[in-house]
Amino acid sequence: MWIKPNWNRFTEHKTLAAGVVLMVLLGVYGLWLASASTRGRLAARIDVRCGEYEVLGMGLPPAWVGEYAACLRERYGIKYRPVAGCIVSPSLESYVRAYDTVVSDAVARKFGKNVFLDCQRAAENNWEQRAEQKREHAVSMR
Repeated sequence: MWIKPNWNRFTEHKTLAAGVVLMVLLGVYGLWLASASTRGRLAARIDVRCGEYEVLGMGLPPAWVGEYAACLRERYGIKYRPVAGCIVSPSLESYVRAYDTVVSDAVARKFGKNVFLDCQRAAENNWEQRAEQKREHAVSMR
């Protein structure tokens, strides 16, 4: 005699297992998001220890960001890497701020000054001078 399996019981166990897996994944994901600043500090320390200096950018970049990146790279060997545009998640913002803080402190120790502010000023001035030259050229073409 053949016994009919109880499929309802099987689907109950399958649903329960899927629920447990989902809860574990959400928990791991939550821990991942919550650890953003710790991961940022750790990644920056590793990069600095390897001699790799990089600053991360997020948000709407200013018009002179290309000149700023060139200044950091050419004068100090620091890379500029944009990681997000105008919409930034809280965990990414936490990661970037923690990373940049560690790198900024290391750069200040290495160069003894605020190289980021120096390059920002230089980039702004260069951009303004080029914009003025373009305006003068446009006026002279009329």
